[in-house]
Amino acid sequence: MKKTYLAPFYAHATVEPPAAIADVKADGSAEIWAPSQHPQWARGAVAGVLGVDVSKVRLNVTLLGGGFGRKSKPDYVVEAALLSKAAGVPVRVQWTRECDLHHDYYHSQSAQRIVATLDGAGNLTGWNHHTVFPAIGAGLDAAPPSDGELDLGCRDFPYDVPNIKIEAHETTAHTRVGWLRSVSNIHHAFAICTMLDEIAETRGIDPIDQALQLLGEDKDITFAGEMVGDYGNYGEKIEDFPWSTARMKKSNPNRG
Repeated sequence: MKKTYLAPFYAHATVEPPAAIADVKADGSAEIWAPSQHPQWARGAVAGVLGVDVSKVRLNVTLLGGGFGRKSKPDYVVEAALLSKAAGVPVRVQWTRECDLHHDYYHSQSAQRIVATLDGAGNLTGWNHHTVFPAIGAGLDAAPPSDGELDLGCRDFPYDVPNIKIEAHETTAHTRVGWLRSVSNIHHAFAICTMLDEIAETRGIDPIDQALQLLGEDKDITFAGEMVGDYGNYGEKIEDFPWSTARMKKSNPNRG
């Protein structure tokens, strides 16, 4: 079986569009009020455009009004600081919804191609996943996805399939891209789960029954033998937060 899945760019459409207040003084110091998800980055970015040491920038973090990854980017904070410096007075920047959607750091467009093989008994014997999407860290340059992005729902494939091959390909972003909640899990989960549903239909079995079957025996998965390099495990030690197939099975409320 072979399927290709395409996912579009997604805008965050946060409940409150980006907004910030900046008060840049004559001595170059600045005080900022902003709903920033990454205040250290925003503070450093403001210091950079003002040409001052970061110690001269004070950033007060307000309630986010929805972030979802969008407000980790400091562009709207820098905009307020530059306008305040030019005007010589405190300035409040508040984007319109139209500007917010038009100038977002979008979730990457992606293409996912999965080839699966079944033996004569209908068992899933092979899984080849090709993933293509602009790498967030590459900006507008051509680059393959990073290991960290591949760890989000693609390389960490938990199912007991004898032959697994994951392939990433280089592509270029044609607009600015950024993080959106769960990041690469969005397109990877869509493609993988859709393909597994189609495989279950071909085999004539219930998709949940198939998932329980493919999880195999109860064990902790470390991915040590499945990957080249270390698995990031979302920033946590895999010994402290293991991938337990027994726990995954018990998460099914219909299982006895």
